[in-house]
Amino acid sequence: MTMPDEIKMFYNKMNIFLTLSFLILLLSAPIVSTVSPNDAGSDGGDDFDTATPIFAGNYQGYLESPEVNDYYRIYVYMGYTIDVSMTPPVGGDFDLYLYYTPNVNYPIDSSTGGGGVIENVSYTTLISGNYFIRIFASEGSGTYLLNVSILDIDPPEIWITSPTSGSYAGIVTNITGTSYDFASGVQKVEVKIDDEPWQLATGTTSWNHLWDTTGFFLGSDHTITARATDNDNNAKTRSVDVTVDNVAPTISIISPKNGSEVRSSTVDAIWSGSDTGSGISRYEIRLDGGSWIIKGIANHNFTGVSDGSHTVHFKVIDKAGNSKEAIADFTVNTSLILGPGWVDDILVFGGITVIASLVIYLIVRKWTPPPP
Repeated sequence: MTMPDEIKMFYNKMNIFLTLSFLILLLSAPIVSTVSPNDAGSDGGDDFDTATPIFAGNYQGYLESPEVNDYYRIYVYMGYTIDVSMTPPVGGDFDLYLYYTPNVNYPIDSSTGGGGVIENVSYTTLISGNYFIRIFASEGSGTYLLNVSILDIDPPEIWITSPTSGSYAGIVTNITGTSYDFASGVQKVEVKIDDEPWQLATGTTSWNHLWDTTGFFLGSDHTITARATDNDNNAKTRSVDVTVDNVAPTISIISPKNGSEVRSSTVDAIWSGSDTGSGISRYEIRLDGGSWIIKGIANHNFTGVSDGSHTVHFKVIDKAGNSKEAIADFTVNTSLILGPGWVDDILVFGGITVIASLVIYLIVRKWTPPPP
């Protein structure tokens, strides 16, 4: 018996309808994931080599005999503190271990409380690298919760290298120092004098700040404080006590006098200095554009100075770093006549030689008998 065309058409439409309905139902059904983005899953790795890599966050794992260990791996930078807590299943006794060296015999921290106890470990790293977390099911089985936090709780280090405590601060004092933070890094360094507002220094790991002591009393004592702040807002301060000397020393030239003439290639430089504040630290002197010569006394001999114009530079520095300079222009002239140099000497001695030769010639001629 042949099926009527109307019925065939009806069945075909029903098949198409059912097929489309199934596809729509399939595509609209929610996608179910057994592992959330912040979930390590039910297996943290069976050993150090297969340890599951993780970041700071919350995780869930499962242990059941014969699998009694889960391993996780996390990279931590030097100076950070890694905090780990593990909540065991009800009725279970799970232990928590932290390693740097992948060897179960050498944990750097561990927590092995009784059953049902939340285990905690914490360690501030001394070196950057991979650290391993091990969960051990000492008794029981089930799902555990793992929380890992990476914290920078240590403040940076900071030092004031200049001026040193007990020293003097000059008219303009360059406060210098160093700082470091192995964890998050140094964000900024600030400096203040006594209870004045903080001022931002220049630089971080190597820093400086200029302090103009104008307006402070000569001989007054003050405290310089420097503060380093890291990128996690941990801060540390360091202080030094100094005495202000904002008056420069004085210097007086004794010789050579400015505009004088020296008749020798050896020039004796003599001067005097004084300071009403911190006292004189040293003298320095140089001839023309030569190098500075450090002196502990107020005199110096320049030898082999050529004929001509010269300038001698004098400097006195006090213990606060304040300085005063003075100069004297002079001329060296070792010639017998005329100006400095050797041309006039040649003329003089040349003339003497000619005259002497002429006198000798006349004498010889006078006493020489005439030819026969």
